[in-house]
Amino acid sequence: MKVKLGDETYGPDPDAQMVLCPTCGFEYVHPISVMVNRGGEITTVDADGTRMRSSAPSGRGVLVTVTYQCESGDRFRWEMQFHKGNTEMACHPVGFDDDSLPTIWRD
Repeated sequence: MKVKLGDETYGPDPDAQMVLCPTCGFEYVHPISVMVNRGGEITTVDADGTRMRSSAPSGRGVLVTVTYQCESGDRFRWEMQFHKGNTEMACHPVGFDDDSLPTIWRD
């Protein structure tokens, strides 16, 4: 489905890549949290809502982490660390939970 807002049309990108579970390869993955660490100011969005807190900086630059869970229960996170014009990206398995699937939001 494409959506038109003003002069812009938004919708599926034919060149988009599917996010796959790095543990089992399953294509049915759900975003369960997004966390932004901006110099120690941490904003988290998950199924419980949006929260802000203070903590130690993640290093120099901003750290953006998106955590996913596949429908088989594997959890993993994509981390994007920005510093001086460079962004490094890494994927890490973070466990397993077959009892819940706390998707941020779904319709």
